[in-house]
Amino acid sequence: KELAVLETQLQEINIVLNGDNTLGKHQFEIEPSILDRIGLAAWSSWSNQNASTEIQNKDYQIAKEGLKGVITDLEKMNATLMPIEKALNLSGAPYLNSELPKL
Repeated sequence: KELAVLETQLQEINIVLNGDNTLGKHQFEIEPSILDRIGLAAWSSWSNQNASTEIQNKDYQIAKEGLKGVITDLEKMNATLMPIEKALNLSGAPYLNSELPKL
């Protein structure tokens, strides 16, 4: 049951990071994902020699805050996984590397 909850949480994090493709395919308006915001800010500044625009800065800040939330959620999920991983290791399951990357 805990793993099913974690899987659902991972799917929600994926939507925050990459957007909701299911809604987008059915012509619903969707909020830009973190990846969308970063990509648009980067793309629009590649051939521009001026300072970044207010919109680019706003998108960057929104993405930065969203990413902080994603990292917090992943750390909580990792804490939930640790006892499960320990139980699996004690029962002879193959080793899993559970380290999260540090930013």
